[in-house]
Amino acid sequence: MDGCYIQANPFFLDAFGYTEEELPQKRGIDTVHPDDRGFCVFASEKSMQQPGKPVTVTIRKPAGYPGFVYTRWEFTYIPETATEDAYFQCIGFDATAEMQARESAIEYRKKISTDAEAIEAILSNSIDVIFLSDEKGMISFCSPNIQKEMGYLPDEVIGKSGFEFVHPDDMKLALKAFGDEINNPGENNSVDIRFKRKDGSWMWAEAKGRNLLHHPSVRGVIINLNNVSLRKLTEEALQKSENKYRSFFEHLPYPMFLIEQKTGSIINCNKNSLQKYGYEAAEMQQLKFADLFEEQTDAALLHELLNGQQLVVKHRTRKGDVIFVKLEQHNIDVDDSGCLLIIAQDITESYNRQQEGQLAFDISNILMQNTSIDEALSKALKKLRKFTGWDLIELWTPSYDYSFIKNDVSDFYHKHPNAEAIRKFIQQSREQLYTKDIYGKVPAYKILQPHWIENLETDTTLVRKKEAVNAGFKSVIAVPLLNDGQIVASLYLFSFNRKTKNLYAEKLIVTLGSLIGTELKKRKREFELEQFFNISPDIMTIAGMDGRFIKVNPAFERFIGYTVEESKQLHPLHYVHADDREAVLEKLQELSKGVSVNYFENRVVTKQGDIKWIAWTATPVFEDGMIIATHRDITEQKLFEEKLRLSNERYELATKATANEAIWDLDLKTYQISWSEVFSTLFGYDILKDDATLGFWEQNLHPDDKERVISSFNSFLSQDQNPNWYCEYQFKRADDSYAYIVDRGYMIFDTDKKPVRVVGAMEDISDRKELEAELIIKERIRQKQIAQAAVNAQEKERADIGKELHDNISQMLTSTKLFLDILKNKAPDELLDRSLKNINTIITEIRNISRSLVPSSIEDLGLIASLNDLMDNIRATNIIDAEFYPDPDVENLINANYKLTLYRIVQEQINNIVKHSSASSVLIELFAEENSIHLIITDDGQGFDLNTVKKGQGLKNMRSRAELLNGTSEIITSPGKGCKLKVTIPY
Repeated sequence: MDGCYIQANPFFLDAFGYTEEELPQKRGIDTVHPDDRGFCVFASEKSMQQPGKPVTVTIRKPAGYPGFVYTRWEFTYIPETATEDAYFQCIGFDATAEMQARESAIEYRKKISTDAEAIEAILSNSIDVIFLSDEKGMISFCSPNIQKEMGYLPDEVIGKSGFEFVHPDDMKLALKAFGDEINNPGENNSVDIRFKRKDGSWMWAEAKGRNLLHHPSVRGVIINLNNVSLRKLTEEALQKSENKYRSFFEHLPYPMFLIEQKTGSIINCNKNSLQKYGYEAAEMQQLKFADLFEEQTDAALLHELLNGQQLVVKHRTRKGDVIFVKLEQHNIDVDDSGCLLIIAQDITESYNRQQEGQLAFDISNILMQNTSIDEALSKALKKLRKFTGWDLIELWTPSYDYSFIKNDVSDFYHKHPNAEAIRKFIQQSREQLYTKDIYGKVPAYKILQPHWIENLETDTTLVRKKEAVNAGFKSVIAVPLLNDGQIVASLYLFSFNRKTKNLYAEKLIVTLGSLIGTELKKRKREFELEQFFNISPDIMTIAGMDGRFIKVNPAFERFIGYTVEESKQLHPLHYVHADDREAVLEKLQELSKGVSVNYFENRVVTKQGDIKWIAWTATPVFEDGMIIATHRDITEQKLFEEKLRLSNERYELATKATANEAIWDLDLKTYQISWSEVFSTLFGYDILKDDATLGFWEQNLHPDDKERVISSFNSFLSQDQNPNWYCEYQFKRADDSYAYIVDRGYMIFDTDKKPVRVVGAMEDISDRKELEAELIIKERIRQKQIAQAAVNAQEKERADIGKELHDNISQMLTSTKLFLDILKNKAPDELLDRSLKNINTIITEIRNISRSLVPSSIEDLGLIASLNDLMDNIRATNIIDAEFYPDPDVENLINANYKLTLYRIVQEQINNIVKHSSASSVLIELFAEENSIHLIITDDGQGFDLNTVKKGQGLKNMRSRAELLNGTSEIITSPGKGCKLKVTIPY
């Protein structure tokens, strides 16, 4: 309270030329114009009398040399609290433009006053023309000044009708006024009429007539013409001025009020004021101007307004919204009564913007301070709560995996009458666990938009409604704080008073809350990076552009042996092996020029004197003046590579001794393949010129094998459990022929058990494959020959049996039957009859067997006739209805062997149908198509499960017969769906 400045925003410092360092040494009163310091002291004392209420004062402050600017300030006295000392909050506005506007208005009023005096002088010095006429308007006399006013000599108008000089548009009015005076003497009415001058122009005159026809000495009507042309011009000018004034009054972008000075009542207002305040014109005229103020207006405030000072006050609209307005008053006279013309400029937006800007600056400044996050958030929340006027503000943050949210920071006024209830509510809230399935259903989290609860008692969305109502809260707003479209935290604000939804307040909380959300996200990222930096097994360093380390992680100390502080004192070249320093220096020079180092290896010497290998990458960041680098210890890898080099030498010697195996080596870092010289011998490629990459190998795989082989190899590379790989495929030679390959690979791991290489051998087995193919063909031919021989033997056996049955047994039975017939005629006997019957039956059965074994009809009649004969025998049983549709051309397309095979297949299938299918009908189709004979046998029987009976002997026989002729057989059936046999035999 020593009068010195404590803090100011950047705009104040720039406007008045101060720095933050010198500001606390400046007394506010010393920066005010000497003539205005009394006003400043008065405003300060008045502010202390009414804490928390702004007091407005206009003063001049220096701005550059040697001038001053008018500024309008709001002094608000903030009394001492438990946490803060008393201070003045001063919010200023540039009032220079307003003062200039006020001076312009004064000059404007002076001009109007001067014009009015001129008009009055013109009107007071006008000259009348007097006529005397009879009752018909004939002029008998006129005053001599008619020549001056109208250009006529008296003699030029005497004896003429006065109506000859009247303007046609005014004739009706003139006749009426003259007639009224004739009929009603003494009324002495006046009218404005245009009269024609001698030069043809028209003169406006106020014509007054007095009927003195009854006067013995006059005997006429006296007509007085007062030249009012100037008045008419003035009236037109005034009308235009009035129109301009009303247009100005109605269309000024600011609300304007005409106030009666004595009572403070609103006499008139423009349209903008009605729109801004939400009243009808009649409603507005029932109010006093003081009724528009948010708080009761005291006499001092009105006194300042009456004295012509500009004021910034709070007004309340008809809807109850509070707006900040800047008032400016002008004294005017309306009908000789003192009135005030008050212009109310709505500065709510600019005022709020300024306040918001200051608050945003304060919050940002708090968050950037080098303090703990909880302390910074607590201060920021306090600022936001006090500015927005809520009683409690909470910050809820999600866990790292968003599985729950928690509240660690809250703020409220600790001297609040309900402070104990607030503390209890906070404690209850923190004791509960709010998992994602709970908080995820809350509107603010669900739609990512603020959620305003005006009436908490009727709300159904707040999870803590019961506790909040018990604490006495009436309204709540939940605001999600977003960063890149994701919630990083949420604000909950509670009020003991009912708060209706206010979009401006909501937007303000969102805007200022976003600063907190951004800082939370920033600190979270910094924490993650710091943790990653510290726990990374790789060496990570940050150096200046001179190469010296600024920051190193613990892995650096473990690797090199020097402490963090020691590393900052030593140049990086200090650690580098003497033989590698020149190369490393070149890389450091590249970095200083902005060129990144993508990969580099060199040796270093540890503090203990050990020599180690490192691989590192580095990127310069010029705008921040630093170089970021990562390093990896590759000492073990280098030792391993040396061992591998020796092994490779032995390996190369071994590969030269292998004639039909191309040894290959795949580097899993670069995917480069190296082949032995045998690769060129086997496939014709130049291993020194052709592409030695995995892609080269893939593009030469046979199209039929490519997808399978690549998938197999990729699966092998993606695992680390089985080190062996085996695959057979075809590989294209340089002459575009393909070789059959057996490829075997073996995976090699580093010391960390990470796969680094795969070595293998491509064995050319083309000769073996050709031999295998020949053997398979020969084996198939042999199997067919065996099968054909079996069939031929079977057919021969059947033919022999059939011939024996037909030629011997059947003949003997026939002879026996003949003898019995002869015997029957000589000695009839029942036993002989039965013997004859049995012999007939035996003969029939033997014939059937003979026919089935030896279908002689095929050779005699052909395939189609033989099958028709078979169908007739089936139909004769009356068991199955058989239909046969043959293509006659088939007979001429195939030989006897084909015909016999088809006949046996039909015979076998018919036998199956009769025995097993319970079919009522069978359809047989035989036709030739596309160089093949097609046989289709379809029945409507009960069908069967093919998986169950597919190994039956009958099915095997039919399939074997078809395959002997390079044909195929297919059975389509299922239980209850009948059966279809399809046989295809090429010819």
